[in-house]
Amino acid sequence: MLPAMPAMIRGMRRNSRSRFPIACVLLASHLFLAPHLIQFVAGIGGCAHAKPLGCSALRAWPPSDKQLDFAKSLAEKHGSVLPEEAKEDKSACSRFIDEMLSSVPPSENQKNLAMRLASHHGITVPDEVFKSSASCTEFIDEQLARDPPLPASGRQVAYAKALAERSGIELPEQVVRSFSLCSEFIQNQIDTGGPMPPSEKQLALAQSFADKQNIEVPESAVKSAPECKKFIDEMLERNSTR
Repeated sequence: MLPAMPAMIRGMRRNSRSRFPIACVLLASHLFLAPHLIQFVAGIGGCAHAKPLGCSALRAWPPSDKQLDFAKSLAEKHGSVLPEEAKEDKSACSRFIDEMLSSVPPSENQKNLAMRLASHHGITVPDEVFKSSASCTEFIDEQLARDPPLPASGRQVAYAKALAERSGIELPEQVVRSFSLCSEFIQNQIDTGGPMPPSEKQLALAQSFADKQNIEVPESAVKSAPECKKFIDEMLERNSTR
């Protein structure tokens, strides 16, 4: 574009001398603004590596509370430090979670579900599925997307029915026939009304494990049946490894 500017100015001079100052202003503006426009565009493409004009306006989305809590629990469980960037940037938090899950073995619940899905579809679970929580999750998601759907477990149905009864609604039949739909129904009920509290039997068992370990039952386990079950399972797994 620059080589064409002198020709444009000569043409304007031939047509009218009064237009020459205007052309000078246009040329000066072009020469002054071009480097800054280039810097701004470069800033949009490479904001992570430099701080050109306009970069401050491109801010990262923060992680959700649920995502951040999960990242913190993984870091605490494996003796890692949650990076400051992961606390402020959703993408960085997701990367940290993926890194943790890729190095963490699958839980017993994940293994059991993977084997149940494999049996339901008449296949064998590949050896690499049990090498990490991430690979096990990927296998589970793939199998859950296949037809026919895996029916909900008896424990799932019982919990879904309790949540439905609390909300004064009937449990849809299709929820009982599908593991995925039942999980979705349970999560929706928890999101709107909170989780079901643990039973007295659950609390008593959790307290007995906590007393043996000389620790307190987590507050989340006292208020939530799923969290209480999770705490009990962790205690059982810890005792089995001794």
